[in-house]
Amino acid sequence: MREKGMVSEPLGTDPAAAIARAEALNAQWDAIRRGDGQAAGNAPATGTVAHLMDDLRRSSHWRRKKPRTIEEIEYAFAIIEPLFGPAAVKSIKAGDCEKFYDGLRRHGSMHRAAKIMKWFRYLFSYGCKVRYQGMTYNPALSVAIEHPAPRRAVWTEDQVTSAIASATKQGEHGVAITIAIAYDTSLRPGDIRALIWEQFDGESLWLTQGKTDKPIRAPLWPETVKALDAYVRALGVTPLPQAPIVLSRSGKAFSRHHLAKISRRILRGAGLPDDVQIRDLRRTASKERADVNASAQELASATGHSIGRSAQILDVYNPPSYEAAKRVQERRRKARVRNRAKTKSLKAPA
Repeated sequence: MREKGMVSEPLGTDPAAAIARAEALNAQWDAIRRGDGQAAGNAPATGTVAHLMDDLRRSSHWRRKKPRTIEEIEYAFAIIEPLFGPAAVKSIKAGDCEKFYDGLRRHGSMHRAAKIMKWFRYLFSYGCKVRYQGMTYNPALSVAIEHPAPRRAVWTEDQVTSAIASATKQGEHGVAITIAIAYDTSLRPGDIRALIWEQFDGESLWLTQGKTDKPIRAPLWPETVKALDAYVRALGVTPLPQAPIVLSRSGKAFSRHHLAKISRRILRGAGLPDDVQIRDLRRTASKERADVNASAQELASATGHSIGRSAQILDVYNPPSYEAAKRVQERRRKARVRNRAKTKSLKAPA
């Protein structure tokens, strides 16, 4: 085994990780003996999982990913590579993936395990798509992955008002503006952090959404427009067109983690529970639109979703009901009455 480049290594104190790594090394050695793999050196050996990862990173698929998505993939790969990296891709079986997932579930949250397995599956799917080393089989697809229940948290109007007041009182005007814009527009926090003054026309925001690349013009309520005007006056200078709209108390643009940290402190101070987050304002606004009988097209225009996705939102927040059926039945009846009256008038003798 040493002649083939295999070396001793510590397996650590985590039993699940140690077992998974031992299985990966066994698979690597089996592949070497069969002649379809080789021990890893400084660079990943062709045909190994680590080499497939590098192949993906060099591909057009990777270049089309958003920075936030790449960050998430690399997080997963940092956990997958030490265990599977040196193993030949063809040696990975469904059972290996099952054991890996079981280890993730024993030593972490359901959400974390599902996220890592999502990108493990994606890696092998990419390999099958490009026929890497003749791949046609994705062993990770056989794993039954548990997914956390979708978030359902929504804000009340009083919670929005309290959070904005709390942020303003603490001098965190950037957080107050973020909450107001999120509630008005359903924009994602990442899109709000990226806003610049050039995108504000005095009544709305013009932007291309980072996650979907879809352009959107988002209307603002007069109260938020006034808050933005007051925000500029508080700065004491006219901001440049390319300057960020949302700034921290120190005058710097928020990072994702900094905004989450500061906003959590503010929300707790306003009496909001920890299961309510700024990102839930996107859902809150959609629910309020559905509550006033917004159509799927109107929801799509407000959030930048596809109309199909907006129809799914209506299913969640405005489910079928007898009252809704009565309303549409009444509209049908009125339409029939109008049509009969129109037909009767056309048949009337001149």
